[in-house]
Amino acid sequence: MRSSKFAFGLLATLLPTTLSQSTPAPIVTGNPAGAQYIATLPTNASLPNGTFVLTTASDGNGVYVQVNVANLPPSGGPFLYHIHLNPIDSSGNCSTAGSHLDPYNVTEAFVCDPANPQMCQVGDMSGKHGGIANGTNYTVGYVDQYLSTQPGTPAFFGNRSIVVHFANKTILTCANFTISSQSSSGAGGSGSGNGNGRAGSTVVIPVGGSNAGGGVATATMLQTVTA
Repeated sequence: MRSSKFAFGLLATLLPTTLSQSTPAPIVTGNPAGAQYIATLPTNASLPNGTFVLTTASDGNGVYVQVNVANLPPSGGPFLYHIHLNPIDSSGNCSTAGSHLDPYNVTEAFVCDPANPQMCQVGDMSGKHGGIANGTNYTVGYVDQYLSTQPGTPAFFGNRSIVVHFANKTILTCANFTISSQSSSGAGGSGSGNGNGRAGSTVVIPVGGSNAGGGVATATMLQTVTA
């Protein structure tokens, strides 16, 4: 009994300290108009292929995310995808991506609640917006208000990478972000690495309207899965 009381007391002491080390992510405002970054998965017959295109939202708050992935495994999902801190090295080794983009010290131990995306790791895209279901082709578009297209800011992702995982977190594939040839902004900061961030043929349709209330907005614009 005494040991259980001690353990409970220790947990009660440590938990507030752990939580206090993280900070809710602020909504990113004033992103450069027209800035666009793309991560193109490497072409491999046995792996998923496709693109992740992130463009400054039409009101400058966060980014519009367009995911187009094909050749997904028929099982092992829902597949997870995260923005990682480092670019992939020139060998294409996905493990060189490092940890998730997490400027506000949430840590990967925290279970992301999509209803409160500001409390999640900035790079936990599937945690905030849903994983990729099993199937051949997957397309989804949404606004993420917590990512930045402005180099030098905490939530900037343009010099980083995207990694796709199985549901058990085993790495499936990865790619670097680079600035898109369609980007109309002067923003720089494209990542170096395996060259998989080349511009593709994906057409991005920015989200219209604004979020004047400044609240949580993770509206899904489209989502299709083709088995």
